[in-house]
Amino acid sequence: QWYAKNIAKQPSVEKKIRVGTTEFEMVLIPPGKFWMGAPEKEGARQEDEIRHKVLITKAFWMQKTEITQKQWRQITGKTPWKEASAIKKYVTEGDEYPAIYIKWDEIEKEFLPNMNKNKSEFLPGQEGKWVLPTEARWEYACRAGTTSRFYWGESYEKMGEYANFGDQKFKEMFPQDYDSWVKLKQYTLMPTEINDGSAKQAEVEKFSANAFG
Repeated sequence: QWYAKNIAKQPSVEKKIRVGTTEFEMVLIPPGKFWMGAPEKEGARQEDEIRHKVLITKAFWMQKTEITQKQWRQITGKTPWKEASAIKKYVTEGDEYPAIYIKWDEIEKEFLPNMNKNKSEFLPGQEGKWVLPTEARWEYACRAGTTSRFYWGESYEKMGEYANFGDQKFKEMFPQDYDSWVKLKQYTLMPTEINDGSAKQAEVEKFSANAFG
């Protein structure tokens, strides 16, 4: 309903913009209400995931995908996923792969300041500044109007169609690591027959998007 009433006021619900020479594909997220957190009986629920209703009062823009290695490298001049020898074996390098093994303070101190000092296009309502989404905005955008455990429903069996994680493909390449993590009970809810097709991280836009795009 919000899209129907307001789309004429917006240039598009998706828009490519440039910050310096770096391109970003943005998606417009409409305002609305949602249940944040998880029900008490949901499996793997954390203590801080108390379910409560949240109102998102204004539309906002988010990038369609994770920040890619190309975007991070062009904005900061750095490649943190290459720097820690202990994790290199888990990383696939490439322009269209997510920039991973990055700390929150690196985003705040390196990525965002460089974004904001570059010549940049801005979108309606963005107020001339690049920021991280709040936790509420992030969860709202991920849920995309759904109330189920995952945006595709409740099924773990379908996870390989929608998400990238350490499943059968990872186990084939790193069997000792997989077995160690299972013993630590990190994978107790992951059916071993799932295969997302990627032993390491997958390239962006490989999986099906949610209703917001």
